[in-house]
Amino acid sequence: MSQTIFDWLFALAALVAILDYFGFKPKQPHWGPSMPLNRNWKLGIMLVLVAASLGMSGFSFYRSLHPPSRHFSTSEWENYQSAQVIGKRFAQTRVTLDGSAYINCEFDRVTLVYNGTAPFRLLNNHFTPPVQLDSEVPEIEAALELAVELERNAPKAPNN
Repeated sequence: MSQTIFDWLFALAALVAILDYFGFKPKQPHWGPSMPLNRNWKLGIMLVLVAASLGMSGFSFYRSLHPPSRHFSTSEWENYQSAQVIGKRFAQTRVTLDGSAYINCEFDRVTLVYNGTAPFRLLNNHFTPPVQLDSEVPEIEAALELAVELERNAPKAPNN
């Protein structure tokens, strides 16, 4: 919120400096004493304000695309209050696990999506294969691929 306020203030200051540079200014100052500046100072101040405004706007845009991730402490993770989903049926869809507790649900040929933003729980559910695992986070996607590959290459237990 404060970042947005600063962006607007710098943009307004830059606009006033640009208008002043090109000669658009009030006839009489509405506040304080008048102090003339030479053209080079005006240009320097204007360029600094425009650069600051563009820099802060660029940073805000970057943060909107890459919001800071929420890191939980161990105790917060263990005591996280998940949203409970009870007795629901999911068929041929993507189901996001983050922040939810699925209890007595049925998963029929679904893709389970986990992005690591919050813990999840799966209790007494029924899964109809194939069930796929996916993530929109590259590090988690790599870990899931490793787990699938290890499972695929694990020695099979002999049938007795």
